[in-house]
Amino acid sequence: MNLSEQMFSKHSIQLWKLSSDKNTYNRYRDMLNGSLLNGIDSNQLNLSLLQTKVARISGKPYVVLVHDGCDIRKAHSKDLAHLGWVRSLEGKWIRGYSTLNTVCVAMQSPQVDLLYCSPYSSELPEYVSQKERKAYETGQLKDPVRHTEIEDLLAKDLDISYKKVLFAQLKAVSEAVKAENPELMVIHVLDRYQDDKEVFEYIESLGDYFVIRLKKNHKDAEGTPISFCDLRGKVRQTYQRLSHLDKEYKNVEAYYQWGDYQDYSMLRVRLFHQKSNKRVFKEPMLIVSNLVIEEFLMAFWVFELYLHRWKIESVFRFLKQVLGWEEFLIQDWESIKNLITLAFFVGGYFYEIEDQLTKDEQIIWLAELGGGKGKVTRGYILKGIAKILEIKQTQDFLEKNNISEKQVKQTMERFLGNNYFS
Repeated sequence: MNLSEQMFSKHSIQLWKLSSDKNTYNRYRDMLNGSLLNGIDSNQLNLSLLQTKVARISGKPYVVLVHDGCDIRKAHSKDLAHLGWVRSLEGKWIRGYSTLNTVCVAMQSPQVDLLYCSPYSSELPEYVSQKERKAYETGQLKDPVRHTEIEDLLAKDLDISYKKVLFAQLKAVSEAVKAENPELMVIHVLDRYQDDKEVFEYIESLGDYFVIRLKKNHKDAEGTPISFCDLRGKVRQTYQRLSHLDKEYKNVEAYYQWGDYQDYSMLRVRLFHQKSNKRVFKEPMLIVSNLVIEEFLMAFWVFELYLHRWKIESVFRFLKQVLGWEEFLIQDWESIKNLITLAFFVGGYFYEIEDQLTKDEQIIWLAELGGGKGKVTRGYILKGIAKILEIKQTQDFLEKNNISEKQVKQTMERFLGNNYFS
């Protein structure tokens, strides 16, 4: 059984859980750490994902790509290589690793295609943060050894940073989906962390469009906070149902306002409960885009594009809760990076069959075998696959050791009683 099948079976990425003996563990470890010629490589996994998805993506009039980071939290780990710093659920700094991920979302269906995963760490020797680079460039970096390291990294273009990871991923995905259709309209949806003029300009340099949430601390040309500044377009729209961050709000009124922000369009949306007129969120949603918003239909569409960002959050939840994305215990960075990407790759399969979940007879009974009781979800499908794989392992063991069905029955009766077969 290969490594991905074991991940299906055990719902985990802990190598010791996936290995039947020490030899198997060592083989899996060598597959991940680069010791084997045909081992697992994160770059090849991403390339394979892109090649698999591009055919059905590039045939559309436009594609919506959601990019977002996800922290792999390892708060209680000490010996893992290059442990960086990430935010806990409470907002505190804890140890862990970072990932940047890209999915393609459909506007009119639940379909999500997983495209790209880039794990990285702020504690890698080649990682040069924006603060550290500024100190280096202004002569404020006091450590002479680190100064020499950064100088060498920059000279050879071997340094990494969050922005370099982001730009490389934006370019790789954009070029892949446009390879067969250069005129394809590509829209990148990002959250407030990418509220950065350099990010806006880079996406435009790719010939693409963006929808990005703004931070609330910006001001207009007159110095008025953009949460309150005057905007030329205004319209109200009522929604019986509106979904955001996996929550559904009923009978909501949206107050749309749009205008200019720097060289782009800005959209401001306030949501109110229709009956009480109370705000759904304390602050308005502020969105910037290089899509031109001149009338209410475009305002509606840009807001809808941003709302689809929540779909990537459900991907992260699935990877962590069902595939155990944070459970690994291996210690070297190359293995960690490849294992995180492999879990993302494996998760991509289950999102690929999303539209088959309630149609395919095999998938339905797999979910039932997994304990679904009529519900067909990725989690129950995984549990069903796990049981099938366990059956196959048992059958192989019985055949290998010449254990008959009669012997099995006798053993079961001995330990479980005669009622087991009644």
